[in-house]
Amino acid sequence: MFDGLVFTLDYYNIQIDGLIDSLSGFDIASNCVDAPTINNQFCDAVDRNATNGSISNFRSGFINLAAVETSGIDFRVDYGFDLAELFDTASRVNVTLNGTNFLKNDEVRDVSAPDEVTDVLGTFSRPEWIVNMNVDYLIGDFVIGWQGRYESSQLLPGLENQDIENNPDFVSITSTGSALVHDFSVSYTFDDSLEVYGGVNNAFEEDPYLGTLSRPAGPRGRFFFLGLNYNM
Repeated sequence: MFDGLVFTLDYYNIQIDGLIDSLSGFDIASNCVDAPTINNQFCDAVDRNATNGSISNFRSGFINLAAVETSGIDFRVDYGFDLAELFDTASRVNVTLNGTNFLKNDEVRDVSAPDEVTDVLGTFSRPEWIVNMNVDYLIGDFVIGWQGRYESSQLLPGLENQDIENNPDFVSITSTGSALVHDFSVSYTFDDSLEVYGGVNNAFEEDPYLGTLSRPAGPRGRFFFLGLNYNM
């Protein structure tokens, strides 16, 4: 019954010393005041008004972080089966599922404070789960497809885990909520040289997360497409 089923599971643990990363202005300000002293690279990246001392700019370019450690489990499932016994035509279903379960994501941001570890797992763009799913139904040269992209809930941009731990009422809305974006497509291959395709992306109009225009979907909502591929 499950002939052709392929399941892959990989565990990884990555540790990097001397990581170079780009931090936002919010992250730079937070690290500046959280460090043991203000004599650190993060405070050096904050420009202040010489008259009143107010912040005028953040030089949020690349910063030397002390270390980063991340671990997780990558998984993939591929399964395809024929439906010729059920339908009086050559037809097939192909299913693919692949994703990551992040287990740990720690950063040591200040080289002068190697024991100050910041847990960033679950912060924005670092959800615990990311899963991509794909199902194709093939009837001869005709293909109907569904693609799904899932992200588990994560903190809103600019929030850190310690912000919520120190004050659960830091803000009224703290997380994005989980999201599943649905795309549908169809295609037909006339011969080896011509393929016509079309479909709809973000079919159920999943909104971007608060404070971003890219995750889990863009700001334009549902959109349709149509095209062809022609090989000489």
